[in-house]
Amino acid sequence: MKIYCSEFGRQARTIMIFVILICVGIFSKLSYAEQSLLTLQNGEWHQLAVPLNSLIHTPRTIAGTSLDYDEYKLTWTIFGYAEGEYYEPALEDPLQPGTAVWMIQLSGQDVVLEVDIGSEALGTNVDEKCSSE
Repeated sequence: MKIYCSEFGRQARTIMIFVILICVGIFSKLSYAEQSLLTLQNGEWHQLAVPLNSLIHTPRTIAGTSLDYDEYKLTWTIFGYAEGEYYEPALEDPLQPGTAVWMIQLSGQDVVLEVDIGSEALGTNVDEKCSSE
């Protein structure tokens, strides 16, 4: 009987550890999904894809705390394309889900953005043909 209880205790501990590891993995993925890091190279255009099922993204939410809001349209900006024309949204203008915008920053160094993205990430692509350097 002692062997059975000892074996049962090991199995229970193993199951408990397994459940804890699964919970830690799930919660770490959930917290990771709330933020994404994007590195914007100085002087290079970056294409950002705004997902269909996303939170509301604006130039302010994309910049987060990494870029100075007062410098918008001076040292960094975002351009979109709609109805045959390029446009530069205001800092608080929501970006249309399912579209792409282009972003550039000219601070003199690379900038890492911590984007609050909820469950859907902004996609990014660097267009080397449009590099400003």
